[in-house]
Amino acid sequence: MKQLRELGVEEDRIVRVDEFLDSMGEQYFGLKELTPKSGESFVDGGAYDGLTALSFAKWAGDDFGRIICFEPDGANQELCRQRLASFPSGKAELVPKGLWSKSATLHFDSQGNQGSSLVDTGDASVEVTSLDEELCGQKVSFIKMDVEGAELAALKGAQKIILEQHPKLAICVYHKPEDIFEIPQLLLSYHDDYCFFLRQYALSGAETVLYAL
Repeated sequence: MKQLRELGVEEDRIVRVDEFLDSMGEQYFGLKELTPKSGESFVDGGAYDGLTALSFAKWAGDDFGRIICFEPDGANQELCRQRLASFPSGKAELVPKGLWSKSATLHFDSQGNQGSSLVDTGDASVEVTSLDEELCGQKVSFIKMDVEGAELAALKGAQKIILEQHPKLAICVYHKPEDIFEIPQLLLSYHDDYCFFLRQYALSGAETVLYAL
């Protein structure tokens, strides 16, 4: 800031990145165009430790419908259960599976943190499911996905829900280079009226979120 001022740059022309980027607590819910409605029902794909569920409840208010968390890593599931225990009975559920285009058993790299992911080979395996299979007939108004590169497949497995219910979406698009154009293309094939917003929540190449409203 000091260097720019000394070079004659007017202060209203200086953008401070630390103020421009939202905190992690604002990720998925801080977009000003994203406004809650009564009875919001939230799907948290890649729930990790359950913190995003708490952020959703704060954003949605007391009259939200349900929270359904999907988390395949056993260590993360325990953290998630602890946080979900703070909700009234029936308001929050943990599904101990990963998200994919269909039900299957796939290879899994369990790290016990945010980096746990599906892999092509390995000794460990995990159950995965699709949202269409798992939540058939249930109300879904908001879907968040941070599933370490499985986002495109998981969205294919949510085709029926998206077509029929047109939920709000917050999808991470930084795990694979092609996601930033393949995921919007897929979503537009479901609903050509989706309006997209792209937001960055870290100074690194991670935490890039595509909103579809």
